[in-house]
Amino acid sequence: MNKPLKVFITYSHKDGEAKGELVTRLSVMVQNSLIEIWHDNEILPGDKWREVISNNLQSSDILLYIVSATSLASKNCNKELADALEKTNPRIVPIILEACDWLEHRISNFQALPDFGKPIPNWEPESDGWQNVVQGIRKVVDDMLTSVHPPPETKPEKPDREDTVERLQFANVLVMLGQFDKAVGVYSKIIQLDPNTDAYTGRGVAKGSLEQHEEAMADFDAALRLSPQNAAAYAGRGITKGKLGQYEAAIAAFDNILRLNPQDVFAYTHIGLAKVSLGQYEAAIEDFNTAIVLNPQYAAAYHDRGLAKGHLGQHEAAIMDFNMTIALDSQYATAYCNRGFTKASLGQHEAAIMDFDTAIVLNPHYATAYYNRGLAKGSLGQHEAAIMDFDTAIVLNPQDAEAYHDRGRAKGNLGRYEAAIADFDTAISLNSQLAIAYYNRGISKNSLEQYEEAAADLQHTLKLAAEQANEELAQFAQKVLNEIPSGNSHESEK
Repeated sequence: MNKPLKVFITYSHKDGEAKGELVTRLSVMVQNSLIEIWHDNEILPGDKWREVISNNLQSSDILLYIVSATSLASKNCNKELADALEKTNPRIVPIILEACDWLEHRISNFQALPDFGKPIPNWEPESDGWQNVVQGIRKVVDDMLTSVHPPPETKPEKPDREDTVERLQFANVLVMLGQFDKAVGVYSKIIQLDPNTDAYTGRGVAKGSLEQHEEAMADFDAALRLSPQNAAAYAGRGITKGKLGQYEAAIAAFDNILRLNPQDVFAYTHIGLAKVSLGQYEAAIEDFNTAIVLNPQYAAAYHDRGLAKGHLGQHEAAIMDFNMTIALDSQYATAYCNRGFTKASLGQHEAAIMDFDTAIVLNPHYATAYYNRGLAKGSLGQHEAAIMDFDTAIVLNPQDAEAYHDRGRAKGNLGRYEAAIADFDTAISLNSQLAIAYYNRGISKNSLEQYEEAAADLQHTLKLAAEQANEELAQFAQKVLNEIPSGNSHESEK
């Protein structure tokens, strides 16, 4: 039987609870005599603690460094890391407990857990993050035991394997930093040297972030050919299919994740979102219900269920779900925005504005929140304030035809018809099927006594309204068209 590997845990005492959780989750490996664990709670009364720590560090095979802002600032933690690097040279594995400046610390030189350096509390559920850490440590232990006691006829490890691991870590960090082009280049080099499922999956994620969806799909497919059990690749394929509007295929991809793990709440929520996009709101709610039963603390499931209920006109029930989302995660900007939108649908514009305010504080670049706040202010007759919000929404998203249209409508309500027409022109150039923009441009031109041009816009409004089965807009357009002074209007297009 192999001698257990000795695991030394470096941590800040402020993170003692997390250290205890880690020890508990590694208990199966301890029971199976794969590892033995040491940390400073093992120091006995009367021991010379510095000497005991040094001796145990000297004899350790693996150092697990629990990474937090406190541990990065700790002199003791950093000394233990320095001693490990300079004297003992164990296998060093950072475990990311929270978002902090670890990428600028020397601990960033080592491949981190969980995957992609995503902090454990950010996993949904959090237990998935811990399990990802355990699985990663198990791989390290298996690799080290195999290298020390190789089985018969085991082929030697590729000479570039260590380099491959380092490159993979670097590429993952680049993805975290949003440097997707650079990440693609590093993943491609890894694939050239050592094709593996993790590199293909990572490159697929990076390409998807660059909107290269077809190429991302090819990478996820390659990852799955190498490892049909790669849940991350199925997730990437499902998300990419959704972005391509292939919602049935997205559902099939997430179904594969459920085949691997029937308790995966992430898969249930994304299946529900795909069904929302297909207009299958009742079925989507059932999926969100399942996710909530599996994890009642999963804020995203309540939020997405609220969206589905809103589509069904169940506004009060939707607000209750958004309330629950915010109770679980007070930083969930999208939940505030969607709750505000739902309140506005109920005519509660003042309350809606308060929600949009909060969403903007949480995310100052949230174009939709500015746009919706502008709509709410316009409904209260606050047209100047509405214009300011539409201005910001347009700066953040210059391709939003509806933001130009609604800014134009606000200007029209203030009698600034020329400026309004300019906004309607832009809206139409961005979306030639936006019937309401033709209608309001016609109204503004009529107010400027440009009757012939107004009539042409209203005629086109009637045409689009008929194609889009918008009877209400057609009635409004026909009414205004009938009121244009005689000799300037034309018969409706047939």
